[in-house]
Amino acid sequence: MRTDMALEIKNRIGKLQQKIRELEINSVILIDRTNVYYFSGSGQQCHLYVPAEGAPLLMVKKNIEIAKKESPIANIVPLRSPKEILQMLHTYNLKLGNKTAMELDVLPTNNYLFYQKIFEQSAIVDVSPIVRDIRMIKSDFEVSQIRESGIRHGEVFKHISSVINEGLTDRELASAIEGYARKIGHLGYTRFRGFNVEFYMGHTLVGAPGAAKGPYEVMAAGGAGTHPTFPQGVSGSVIKKGEPIYVDYVGNYTGYLVDQTRIFALGTLPAIMEKAVNVSIDIQSMIEEKLKEGTNGREIYDESVNMANKSGLQDNYMGYHTGVPFIGHGIGLEVNEWPVIAKGFDIQLKTGMVIALEPKFTFPDLGVVGIENTYLVKEKSFEKLTKGDDYITYI
Repeated sequence: MRTDMALEIKNRIGKLQQKIRELEINSVILIDRTNVYYFSGSGQQCHLYVPAEGAPLLMVKKNIEIAKKESPIANIVPLRSPKEILQMLHTYNLKLGNKTAMELDVLPTNNYLFYQKIFEQSAIVDVSPIVRDIRMIKSDFEVSQIRESGIRHGEVFKHISSVINEGLTDRELASAIEGYARKIGHLGYTRFRGFNVEFYMGHTLVGAPGAAKGPYEVMAAGGAGTHPTFPQGVSGSVIKKGEPIYVDYVGNYTGYLVDQTRIFALGTLPAIMEKAVNVSIDIQSMIEEKLKEGTNGREIYDESVNMANKSGLQDNYMGYHTGVPFIGHGIGLEVNEWPVIAKGFDIQLKTGMVIALEPKFTFPDLGVVGIENTYLVKEKSFEKLTKGDDYITYI
């Protein structure tokens, strides 16, 4: 267990306890793997009990010895079954209280009904908005982890142009990109919060098949895929001159993520696509001017739509005709954290937010182009955490 994590966990637990005291919640039971890691430092299968006052208790289903090495929490105990939670709390003179909170945004109904039965003396309320609000503001430690992911992911994007060749399929190119990312330390997964949502490391989309709508409302571009069980990503398209190669990958080298998109091409792209890339970069520049504490996220989105309208490319913006109504998302341990920079989503930007911003344009007969970078919001400015030139890389 790293000494810097001990202070991190203490501060995170403290913020959670302050929030639940304000809402007159007596305790929290966390089960979601990402939240348990965030508040305990352990990636093992656990239940984390956090009282409104006092020390937390980490109850470990498996690998308790590893959990003790990972987590700075003082009280770490084995738990054979969730049915033993109340007995375990009693052993340590702890109580759930009249009102306990759990992660109702991700807890399956059967599990909720089970906990409702065994915690029959306690009303169960939702802790998810509290946790997401706390996680939305990154500490210096978290920013350092995201910054490191950004640096290493930049090496992947530098490598891409060296493996692009005419006649290569999108799958072969994706394999080369993903293999190189794993070689330099990518952990190989992307955590996405929510029910019924699946996502891989990212997308390599070539030509018109890349313009296929993604299967989820949160995707501006998804690609055609090769099978209905996973209808997104590569489709077997062959790389040709004059077609866009859209590369959108999440970089995960430290557990903390960055999101980055760049466009590559052999030869030159049609003028309309070059125009769209330029508009994407102009929108990004507008956002950068506003990217500081106090700016309203809704106003950023609205201005981006105005710029797309003025360019004449409004039908292609963030998807074709039925584009997604957002331009950015928080990112950290998960790829879809708060805040959301979206239509009607009023939120004031705050120092410590980390946001991926992605103005993009879809052309059904040509493909997808645009840009995505990950940013840290500061009091009066920003830090760009992803690396490399933003314009099309012509090969």
